[in-house]
Amino acid sequence: MTKNPLLNAIAASVYIVIVAAVMTIGSKYAPRVSNFLAPIAAMSLFTLSAAVMGYLFCYQPLQLYFDNKKKQAVKLFLQTIAIFGVLTAIALGLLFSGIGRSIEEVHYHAGFLVYVDGVKQDFSDTKYMHVEACDEEGHEVEEDEQLEKAHLHDGVGDVVHVHRNDATWKDLFTNIRYEFPSAQEVAGYVNGVRVENILKEPITKYDSVLFVAGNDANVDLSQKVSRDHMFEVESQSESCGS
Repeated sequence: MTKNPLLNAIAASVYIVIVAAVMTIGSKYAPRVSNFLAPIAAMSLFTLSAAVMGYLFCYQPLQLYFDNKKKQAVKLFLQTIAIFGVLTAIALGLLFSGIGRSIEEVHYHAGFLVYVDGVKQDFSDTKYMHVEACDEEGHEVEEDEQLEKAHLHDGVGDVVHVHRNDATWKDLFTNIRYEFPSAQEVAGYVNGVRVENILKEPITKYDSVLFVAGNDANVDLSQKVSRDHMFEVESQSESCGS
């Protein structure tokens, strides 16, 4: 390797990134291997990594040492370790800051009812339903991040399925392609209590929300989707053809 400690440390970091990427992708897409092959692959990777790191950190310092340049050898080795330590600290900082963190998946439900000018809206039609796409072997294909936030399933038009913690009611109506009349204010009642800017509110587990746009003279503002109904939907939920 070079006598430049910065290049040596960067090379070590690049190797680690490559190995981590291969392992991450492999664990997601590779077929299951037998119990016999798994430890062989693990030990082989460990041996390869030890050899590569030994070469990157020790080759040049050892050459200098055996050329009677002991101080330079020790200096080069320590400088490489120090720079690699800084790069490791940066990686840990990014990890704990949340950058690159995978999106947290959840699955919970909430109820909702929508009235426009006193008429209850029906969202049980198939055009409002989210169907998870599957390949020929029945495996789910890559998810649409927006659609996964909040959607409807199985012909049930009053219980929303939530798969992301940051999902709002606006996300639901965006995903089912429903627009409230632009000229009318949308009032929201969460468990019977009036809430302002309801579309911006996060969807909370087992809440029941009543949306009212326009004339509400004939609307019972205290009505809710029962928890028993949500529990029933929860127990019967289907996906990907199951």
